[in-house]
Amino acid sequence: MEAVKLGQRQLFAMGEKSLSKRLGQFYQQTGNTAEVVEFAVATLIRHTLCLADFSNCCKTLLREIFLTSKPNNTLRQYCVLFQDYFEAEEWQQVLDRLFQNRKEYKKFTKETCLYKKLLDKKNQEVPEPSEYQFNIVSVFKDAAGKKTPGLCAMPNRFVQKLKRVRS
Repeated sequence: MEAVKLGQRQLFAMGEKSLSKRLGQFYQQTGNTAEVVEFAVATLIRHTLCLADFSNCCKTLLREIFLTSKPNNTLRQYCVLFQDYFEAEEWQQVLDRLFQNRKEYKKFTKETCLYKKLLDKKNQEVPEPSEYQFNIVSVFKDAAGKKTPGLCAMPNRFVQKLKRVRS
């Protein structure tokens, strides 16, 4: 049986429930923890840029991966992005499984921690009503070269913050 396909179109166009289901199917069919975690990181970025709530997308699946799967560099690098998915005891268990010591933890997560601060800022904001809204339209090319439009609606305040992050 062919594995469930996951590409830019699915990651940036599907709703939260459908995407969670698709990621679960992908993991069951492939067992590829590194790819699932990378897809989840893309989903967190989508959550930051769009109004839809993807903050808990695949929470159960990711908890299972970090608590039971074989450690690899991708899990080590991105684990800090999913720290909020765990209780304090569970998080310590994840760290003990993935890293030999604190120095190794710092080495693997140094850069990711900087990105986590940016992602966390969005989660702490309270949306304010705005009379302006901007739509960002992007086009993705799939493997066959077919262009697929993607849409992400953003209020004015997010556009201003995005400009500050880019500069």
